[in-house]
Amino acid sequence: MKQLLFLPALALTIGFQSQTASAQCPIVPFAVVELFTSHGCSYCPDAEEALDSVIQAEKTSGRNVICIAEHVTYWNGSWFDPFSDPQFSPRQTVYCQYMGVPKGTPEAFVNGKMIVAPSPTIPGINAAINTQLAAVASAGVCLTLQSPANAATLSVAYDLSGNYAGKNLIVCLVEDGLVTTPNAGENQGVTLHEDGVSRKFVVTPISASSGVVSITPPANCVRAHSQIVAYVQNPTNMVIYGATRGIDLASATTGVQDQALEESVVLYPNPATSEVTIGGTFSEQAQYAICNLLGAELTSGAVGNGKISLNELAEGMYILKVSDGSSIFSRVLSKQ
Repeated sequence: MKQLLFLPALALTIGFQSQTASAQCPIVPFAVVELFTSHGCSYCPDAEEALDSVIQAEKTSGRNVICIAEHVTYWNGSWFDPFSDPQFSPRQTVYCQYMGVPKGTPEAFVNGKMIVAPSPTIPGINAAINTQLAAVASAGVCLTLQSPANAATLSVAYDLSGNYAGKNLIVCLVEDGLVTTPNAGENQGVTLHEDGVSRKFVVTPISASSGVVSITPPANCVRAHSQIVAYVQNPTNMVIYGATRGIDLASATTGVQDQALEESVVLYPNPATSEVTIGGTFSEQAQYAICNLLGAELTSGAVGNGKISLNELAEGMYILKVSDGSSIFSRVLSKQ
């Protein structure tokens, strides 16, 4: 690891404030992997390749796993990392303080609770992910895109449940399939293939269980390769309480979700086992579709009496979409 400095360990204290869980936004296990990296670090390409492999495997796993490559600015020199963000060095500093570890790159943390040591590798990242997925989550996070997916600025609505008061909501636009060949610095002439790269990172103090966050993707962002993810984080000790893989812009609905339909629909039970019921008033033409978290449709049909079988689905998180004429509704569904 390319080290920057050493920071002394601080005591880790985790506060918990209990709140009533929302029936609309289930609380499900999760793992958020944050890799601090840089184009100016010769140790980083191996870690980025490991993260890329994990990302590709998790795309079809059905698990609630979020991976973000956060490019720091402190190694910018003869080569300026085009994905570097000045927010990430201070974030890494706080993580290192609470973990009692040196600051450098590559360095990966999972759920704000553990570091992938000694260096981020595929087995190391997967072991940390499995450990955190076995833990009990305490917050639910749901996202809905309220603007066209190709809008200059995206309006992302969020709904929270559980332990979110006094925390921050992190909403991040990540992009896959990026290819860069630096012409200077430690990685001069090396072709870098990167997935999960943070392109926009928005931190919002939580004041209510629902709201809207605006994200303006960079002009060179390929939306067909991008997702919007989100998580609830303690701003003091950096512990993460809940997360969602959120919205795949390649398959996101490009119309505005109908607010009246959103407020009238009840989805129960959620989490569900073999069957879920959609409660509400629908026309005979109403259709539903169940998609994985990347937007790929797995099953669909007429809403009918509102009862939908889940027997053919594996345990995991899904997106349930209902369309009734010009009205659109979507909600996160958890199968256990």
